[in-house]
Amino acid sequence: MIFWLKKNALLLLFFTLAGLIGNPVFLSQPVFALGIPTSISITVCGDHIKQGNEFCDEGSDNNKVYVYGANPKYCNVDCASFAPACGDTVIQSGFGEICDSASGSCMVGLYSGTKACNDTCDAWLDCQATEYCGDGINNGGETCDGGTQNCTINGYNGKKACLGDCTGWGDCVASDSCGDKIINGGEICDGGTQNCTINGYNGNKTCNSSCSGWNLCQTSEYCGDGIKNGNEQCDGGSSCTSLCQIKSGGGGGGGGGGSSSSVATKVIMEGKAYLKSSITILKDGKVTTVTNADENADFRVEISDVTPGVTTFGVWAKDNEGRKSITFSFTVNVQAGTTITISDIFLPPTIELDKTAVQKGEMITIEGTTAPLSRVDIVVQSAPPGITKTVATEKNGIYSYNFDTSVLEEGSHLAKAKATSPGGLMGSYSQSMTFTVGNTGFNCPKNSDINRDKRVNLVDLSILLYNWGVPKNANADINCDKKVNLIDFSIMMYYWTG
Repeated sequence: MIFWLKKNALLLLFFTLAGLIGNPVFLSQPVFALGIPTSISITVCGDHIKQGNEFCDEGSDNNKVYVYGANPKYCNVDCASFAPACGDTVIQSGFGEICDSASGSCMVGLYSGTKACNDTCDAWLDCQATEYCGDGINNGGETCDGGTQNCTINGYNGKKACLGDCTGWGDCVASDSCGDKIINGGEICDGGTQNCTINGYNGNKTCNSSCSGWNLCQTSEYCGDGIKNGNEQCDGGSSCTSLCQIKSGGGGGGGGGGSSSSVATKVIMEGKAYLKSSITILKDGKVTTVTNADENADFRVEISDVTPGVTTFGVWAKDNEGRKSITFSFTVNVQAGTTITISDIFLPPTIELDKTAVQKGEMITIEGTTAPLSRVDIVVQSAPPGITKTVATEKNGIYSYNFDTSVLEEGSHLAKAKATSPGGLMGSYSQSMTFTVGNTGFNCPKNSDINRDKRVNLVDLSILLYNWGVPKNANADINCDKKVNLIDFSIMMYYWTG
């Protein structure tokens, strides 16, 4: 025991002195314990040397009184860490820190972003969005962000671009158009010509300016061009009349008697009406014949023994629901011994409303009949240009559209329709049907017989024109809207008897 104490007296003295200093001490020099050489590490916190497991060592500064936020950072007395400070990445809530160095997630409106800690670690700086309108990515509640989308306008293909604020799409801009020489967007034609005949003469018809059908047939053949064509029996020569028909004559031999003949004067009408509809033909205002359209709505009428001269013809049809069309009229100068063919007639559609008075916002059904598989444009207006809705018919030729009156002002309005056939024939407008939006309890008789003589004719028309504008005679206000205008006129034309 005495021997051990003598051998290790120096070691005991070292530890004793270290304890008096008060600093942690770790041996780093070889010493002998119980006569056995042993190597251990000696690290002194406070010697201003960072070594071993020390995090820091500022020497005598380790013991300075710490003031939060002072610069430079002070090492703790145990050399294990810095004293708390803004910027040490550790949130010291006891010193009032909200954040320390790192960034946080945040929102600017509906866009994601980041926020940085301020210099004193007691608040976050304003949020900086990392998403925005224009970054090409749909985020933050955006409808779109750049780019385009396919669309159609009036049947034409097009594109619409994202709005500048990314809240929606702009107007559709068509990439197709009437005039691009390509049939698209519901067009019947787009440029070019089509063969046709008129009075038997070959000709051509061109596409109209709206690409919705063909213009009237134009021919370069005619009686007097020296070429026998069309319905001509001849063209030139002593035996040919000025109408290109062979002169009637007699003669014969072998005791045979003479004979004479004359060429009939005829008018032929061809066109479209409604599926298996009844068609009435008028000549100078009187019924001359009645026929029927076939299963394709086509009709052909031949009127013989027409008296030469100026003649007015009219055509009207009744559909299978009993609705009448307006009368399609035309005047021709018929020459003796000729055959006149009027082709490409397309009667206007029939039209009917399911009610004549509605409250604003109620639906009103507009329906009628035209040729099968046609396109129908329905126009609702109280003043031009009105609102146009387009529908297609099925094989039976019936069309129907439920119109929302919430877009109309209170008062009187009219509805009319016109059709374009699958082959490009374009008809005129139907009669106009009137209806009232607003006071549905009001009952208007709509009597076009203003003078009450049980006929609607020129006498009633003259009374209506005299009262044009603000009526002096209340009977002239046919639709009872306290005005005499085109609506009253159109009602009168529908009930016209002549």
